Amino acid sequence: MGNLRNLEMLRLISCSNIFELPKTNEKLSKLRLLDVSGCFQLKRLPLEIGKLQKLKTISMRDCYYCELPDSVKNLENLEVRCDEGTVFLWERFKSKMKNLRITEYESEHNLNLLQLF
Repeated sequence: MGNLRNLEMLRLISCSNIFELPKTNEKLSKLRLLDVSGCFQLKRLPLEIGKLQKLKTISMRDCYYCELPDSVKNLENLEVRCDEGTVFLWERFKSKMKNLRITEYESEHNLNLLQLF
């Protein structure tokens, strides 16, 4: 994935088998949007995410167990789209980030997800 230097949008929506993103993300210098919504097994965002200065939108609804590295505080003018289960992940960074906007959406409860277990 690190060879995709011109990638601007990365949508990994509902990828239930993703536990972490590759560490090569710092090479994605043109990335503007990262959508990992529904990746409920995602454990953490990469440490290097704070180096992605063009990143302006992160969507991460239903990512309840995802850890955010401290490097996210280096991102400016970021809009985070999340739900009530993930908004707390970003609240601790509000005072440390320049122009962080958190948009909280109501969760959709989909019982089809139970078929995975």
